[in-house]
Amino acid sequence: MTSKVNPRAFADEWRYKDASELNFAEKLMKKRNLIPKSSRYVNYPQHKGKVPAYYEHYQYLHVLHFAVAIPLIRWSFTKLTGWNIHPIAMHFLFIAVLYNLFGSVGDHLNKLALKFGYLDGKAPRDTLPRELVPMMFKEMIIGLNLRAGMLVLLAYDRNAPIQLSWWLPVQLAVMSITADFIYYWAHRATHEVGSLWYLHRRHHTTKHPNFLFLSFADEPQEIFDAIAAPAIMYMLYPVSFDTFSIWLVLMLYIESMGHSGLRMYYPAIIASPFLRPFKLELIVEDHDLHHREGWQKSFNYAKQSLLWDTLFGTTRPRIETGHENVEWDLNHYQWLAKHGTSS
Repeated sequence: MTSKVNPRAFADEWRYKDASELNFAEKLMKKRNLIPKSSRYVNYPQHKGKVPAYYEHYQYLHVLHFAVAIPLIRWSFTKLTGWNIHPIAMHFLFIAVLYNLFGSVGDHLNKLALKFGYLDGKAPRDTLPRELVPMMFKEMIIGLNLRAGMLVLLAYDRNAPIQLSWWLPVQLAVMSITADFIYYWAHRATHEVGSLWYLHRRHHTTKHPNFLFLSFADEPQEIFDAIAAPAIMYMLYPVSFDTFSIWLVLMLYIESMGHSGLRMYYPAIIASPFLRPFKLELIVEDHDLHHREGWQKSFNYAKQSLLWDTLFGTTRPRIETGHENVEWDLNHYQWLAKHGTSS
């Protein structure tokens, strides 16, 4: 049965209890720093004025080794042993990559929040009530298994050689834009078709989300987000197993940062370099506004670009991180050296 408890501010008191009072899931989330601390315990900076640009090449410093892990492990294992990796082993190997990615990215996003603060900074960010920990832990396990199972079933041939193209960045961008078209219309339908709203309503009970709530949803939405849109994209635009694995890793990263609420010019990593000249890139504030100001009637439905929202007239102007409010000549390190972390 789905819990009736929803994310809310200042609900993370349980994380400060003694370890002897925490169960396995609670200990794991605390140890991996998966739960952003509420503003009751941390003074997040409340910057005003222009925001820093967190450019894609800096983002890749934190995620590239996860993205290329599967091709590198495949190559190394075959080179050393002469064997190929069994599909079941590949399933669990990909789960391990995604799990470690999520933990690493969560820790990174929490540290960025301590330096740069959150959008709509006067309002506290939602935290994770203790009653929701079992549900979120279960959804994390299910989501990882669904993504890994889809990858292996659709694309893995243990006897096929590693296949990566010099056109990989373009391939990944085409994949993102294609998947985004599918996701855009499915997501928009759950908002605008009355009989479908119940499938998505729960996800919108968090108005100031953090990255952990990317999977806060009822089962139908969880399944669609994890496998349906990527699987349809793959059938429309078949690529090699290795390319697909890289894209799935980067997509989980984009979904995580998209719910982070960080007060930065923080673009989706894959397609944004191609779309920024046309001001069609998606950044953190776009999805944050979708949660904060949207409900059943909403806007900014895509999650990897603004291409489809712009074409179909469903964008919403940014408030804090519009192009005119970005210090383009400073990367986020330089911006921090100039402005510091004070309010």
